[in-house]
Amino acid sequence: MQFVIFLIAIVLVAAWRLSTRYKYSQKAQRVLSLSAAGALVISVIFNLWLFPGLNLLYLILAVAGVFLPVYSLIALAIVEAWRKRKQSLFDASIGALRSEEERILETITRNQQQLALAEHKRQTLEQLHREKLSDQRRIRDFLETWERGNGLARIRSIKIQEWREGFGGMSREDLEQRRAELCAQLDETEVKMRDEPGLQERVEQLRAQVSVASLVLLGGTLAQPNSELGGLERKANEATADKAEAERRLEAIRLQLSDWERRRDEFLADQIVLGN
Repeated sequence: MQFVIFLIAIVLVAAWRLSTRYKYSQKAQRVLSLSAAGALVISVIFNLWLFPGLNLLYLILAVAGVFLPVYSLIALAIVEAWRKRKQSLFDASIGALRSEEERILETITRNQQQLALAEHKRQTLEQLHREKLSDQRRIRDFLETWERGNGLARIRSIKIQEWREGFGGMSREDLEQRRAELCAQLDETEVKMRDEPGLQERVEQLRAQVSVASLVLLGGTLAQPNSELGGLERKANEATADKAEAERRLEAIRLQLSDWERRRDEFLADQIVLGN
């Protein structure tokens, strides 16, 4: 009895789905007619084999009892396969976009990891050379401020470049001696400036010159850390640019994905025309 109820349920579900979810072209109707004929032949052969000598009325009832579930299953299989083939255009595009989305997300994750690693290395280097790097930043800030002051940026920029080139050609011992001489001149001039305010410009120039000498000295000590920090900054900038580009691509991919999913949902929401 339970088996009979199960077969009836199959027939009812198939009838509901075949009548409400699909529309049929002439081609689809022919295919379903052929499947019905095939199901009928199978039912007749099965019943003749199972119940030989059965009278006509019972044979018809038995054939109907086998035909309806067999045809329902065959028809459902055909229309669902047809629907899947029509839907495959949407599924293939959505699948390709989802694969691209995953690749872009992996790229963004790698970029974030590169940024985190570069930041960790930068912090480690700066901690290791904290005092000297701090002095280097302070001196550079002072020189940038001095260079821009009083509307003399071009002239002062040339002076800084000349000092840097001159100091760069000295040995470390000679440069340290020259810096000490400049510091002595600066101290002497600062003392004189108390009585001669007009020496203010000379004091500032000497301070800038001492700062350039100090910067060149620090540059020798910090050559490797500065090179490593510069490399880390370049890698961080590249990773940031790659991440931003990947995020732009990801946004575009998700817009396309949303559009294809909407079109697929609209396709599935309406009755599907088979065979056209």
